Amino acid sequence: MFVYLRKIVLSFAAKLVYLALWLVGLVFYWMPFSIKNFVAKLVSKLWFYILRFKVDIVLHNLALVFPRQREESNKEFRNRIEALAQRNLIHMSLLVFEVLERFHWKPSDEGKKYRVVGRENLDFHFNDPTKGFFSLGAHLGNWELVTLVGVFSKVRLTIVTRFLRNPFFDELWVKSRQAFGLELLNESGSGIAIVKAVKRGRGMGFIFDQHTGDPHGIESEFLGLKAWSPKGLAIMNRRLKAPIVPCFILRDAQGCNVVYLEAPIDFCDESIGDASRDIAYHVRRCNDTIGKWILENPEQYLWLHRRFKNIHDYRQALPWDA
Repeated sequence: MFVYLRKIVLSFAAKLVYLALWLVGLVFYWMPFSIKNFVAKLVSKLWFYILRFKVDIVLHNLALVFPRQREESNKEFRNRIEALAQRNLIHMSLLVFEVLERFHWKPSDEGKKYRVVGRENLDFHFNDPTKGFFSLGAHLGNWELVTLVGVFSKVRLTIVTRFLRNPFFDELWVKSRQAFGLELLNESGSGIAIVKAVKRGRGMGFIFDQHTGDPHGIESEFLGLKAWSPKGLAIMNRRLKAPIVPCFILRDAQGCNVVYLEAPIDFCDESIGDASRDIAYHVRRCNDTIGKWILENPEQYLWLHRRFKNIHDYRQALPWDA
């Protein structure tokens, strides 16, 4: 009885919090970008100098990917990395504001809140809705908005998500995504469900840039460094032969989120014959595609996670303090 009552109370509390976030999002929706950007800069200063939440992880990652140049002094190296980190925290602050305001986005916001470049690269899907595909993405820009723009663009999307153990936060998280017409699959044991979704003509979104250890990942190269990457997409693509469409989102100087769709990746050289070598080649091609976009827009990437924990100890001193 107590468990049942607790579940009811948590569900009701989640609905109240959802309503509060909805109202806060409405404020951000109508707020001019110049003001949001100013607030984000203030938040980033507080974050970088006082809160310090995962700031050292961001600095470690940036120092690994953009190491000290021969002509740089130690001080110049530190200043360059810290300046990039602060721009990144401004982006992360704006990302939170946009996640809240997305409750109020609508298709008529195209051109003001968002726009799509390369829509023709999905013509095969629009012309024949039975043709499913994989969407290759990364934690670049505001990746949570990609799915919303996809729904507005009449793409039937499915994503794999990790359902949360806490029923309070899980209801908030799941409801905020399902409200836009997304089909959600549980991360655990989702392989068969993913195959069925693609066969039903759905677009299956993959975020490809997280550390994935053995047995679900393999060691590959990412941003010029050794890192473990997921191999599930390669395995399913070998079976289904469905197109893999790179999809990235970036915020422009006016605050408009631009979704870029590239032509499907051509794996014409993937005829090695050996399955393990085919998968390794496939993963490397996907990492190269993602890496190109990240290196061109590092201030809008998620550097907060320990992406290179297989080769780097994040507990050690930063290079300029060593």
